[in-house]
Amino acid sequence: MSNTILSSPSNAMRSRRLSAIPVYERIEKDLRTRVASGEWGAGVMLPSRKELARAYNVDVNTLQRAIGPLVQDGTLRADGGRGTFVGLEVIRPAAPSQPALRDSRQLLTVGVIWKTDRDPVDGYAPNFWAPVVASIERTVSGRGGMCRSFDLGHESSEGLSLTDAVTQLLEQGVDGIISVIDRAPWEIENLLNDPVASRVPIVHAGGVLSRSCRLSVTFSSIDAGFHAASHLLRQGCRDLLAFSGCETEWVKQRVQGVLEAGEGAGLGADAIRVSIAAVDLYALLDRHRVDKIQMDLAYHAAVDLFKSGLPADGIVAVNDFNAFGFMQAASEAGYVAGTDYAIIGFDDFPESSIRGLTTLCPPLDNMGREAVAMLVRAIGEPGLTMRTTLPSDLVARASTMTYAPPESERQALVPLVVD
Repeated sequence: MSNTILSSPSNAMRSRRLSAIPVYERIEKDLRTRVASGEWGAGVMLPSRKELARAYNVDVNTLQRAIGPLVQDGTLRADGGRGTFVGLEVIRPAAPSQPALRDSRQLLTVGVIWKTDRDPVDGYAPNFWAPVVASIERTVSGRGGMCRSFDLGHESSEGLSLTDAVTQLLEQGVDGIISVIDRAPWEIENLLNDPVASRVPIVHAGGVLSRSCRLSVTFSSIDAGFHAASHLLRQGCRDLLAFSGCETEWVKQRVQGVLEAGEGAGLGADAIRVSIAAVDLYALLDRHRVDKIQMDLAYHAAVDLFKSGLPADGIVAVNDFNAFGFMQAASEAGYVAGTDYAIIGFDDFPESSIRGLTTLCPPLDNMGREAVAMLVRAIGEPGLTMRTTLPSDLVARASTMTYAPPESERQALVPLVVD
């Protein structure tokens, strides 16, 4: 599922002459050159250690000695069990024919556009993207700059579009803009078709983005769904249910990942089920809190499922709120998460820890840092096109880790290999 780029070592490395410099140091230098040149972009997963060792014609231990210093200084980052990735803020030298970039610490005024969720009753609702905005502000401040925020969800912004927000920020003299808007890809399309969008670089950070975005930072819901299902299969689940009490684009993407994992593990069609209620979530948000309505929709959808018994021993709920609704219905039907079935969610909301729910944690802090690094680079390189997809992290808890298949099924288990 990960996009791994494998190519031969650079010409400089292949044509290296005899030298007293140890081979692992030469490999380290070559790897740094390949990262600095942009051959491997920020956040990209490198080939496996075995593949790199084969490409450089050395053993894995020598390759490990070369990679170690790059991990220590942040050029690369090792994500245990998933692979090695290029760091999120790699400093690359400017091309000789171009003026050097300004020192990023002398920068910037960054415009940040986002949209708070408003509860129609108490005026407050938890906002999924708030950590991205906070990370952007911390990162810009750490670079010696400042942010100007525009909240499209504020009552003073009622009726304004994404293009209106960009226009107002430009009037305040921002050097670049980061848009943290997830629900309106059509608004992004409208902005991209407006001349105002070409005046400064605009980085779009979100989950479901327009493919027309030239600068974007996101995480893959398909990849997250794949890894969630793979975790359940490793825990011994023999059939899977992809479950949602509502229907949206990101729901479809996470379900697609689940199906790909099940098919890759050799599960038959009868062992992979999908239950998605035909309810448009966003049509209800003007009247309901986003967390409450998702739990309620999931609960009622799950109640119907339990009329025929436990639907599967491995449940992939499309987010934590849907998992909470499913777990409530399961409890009322006499089933215990982590004992009778395993369940995993997405997004790692605070209540997930209290409930012992295994979940996939999206890289929200990293998205903010990467968006700032991308914007800095785009200011120095007009016309830059860069799209970065970051991985989510598994947070394993009791809802899957204490589950064990029945003895009769355990005896029939064969090892499952899921890439």
